[in-house]
Amino acid sequence: MRKKASAVIAVGACATTAGIPGMAAGNVEAGAVAVYGEAGAPEACGELVDPAPISAYIDVDFEVLCCPIDTFAFIDVLQRAIYGSNRLPQTATLCGECKHNDRGCFFGRGVLCLGLVTRCGCGARCTSLGRPCNGCAGLSPDANVAAARAVCAESGVSVAAFDEALQMFNYVNPALSEASEE
Repeated sequence: MRKKASAVIAVGACATTAGIPGMAAGNVEAGAVAVYGEAGAPEACGELVDPAPISAYIDVDFEVLCCPIDTFAFIDVLQRAIYGSNRLPQTATLCGECKHNDRGCFFGRGVLCLGLVTRCGCGARCTSLGRPCNGCAGLSPDANVAAARAVCAESGVSVAAFDEALQMFNYVNPALSEASEE
């Protein structure tokens, strides 16, 4: 398909980050045993493969992040794919565009929010609705995970809870495993 396509667009968190299914990576066989017993998955299931973003298998030209995707972000990506653009993908973290900042940061209230390390571009939908960011846009290349852990500790938020929440949309992200080694 990649050879025939002039552009490949990964749409949504599952396609761009492996999403929530990515949390099963490295443990798919054990999951099959838990469901089907010692015999494992039926032959009809085919070969079991760890969940991964599409970019792990083929080159991806454009990504529409988040879950659910933003209609305007989808249209923007389509326009860039069709008409071209020299605009670079956003890499800053969500904290900079958080609409909740006017009402105070979640960390100031001891509430876990992944906006410190999540890629921006969603328009801070969750925080605009009064909910902390759950990280569905994936880890920002500009994220400083070690500093985010320090903010958690200083704010009375469990660092272990932060690390666990961060895995929901980033389990297969190599940058996350590198950050945990720091």
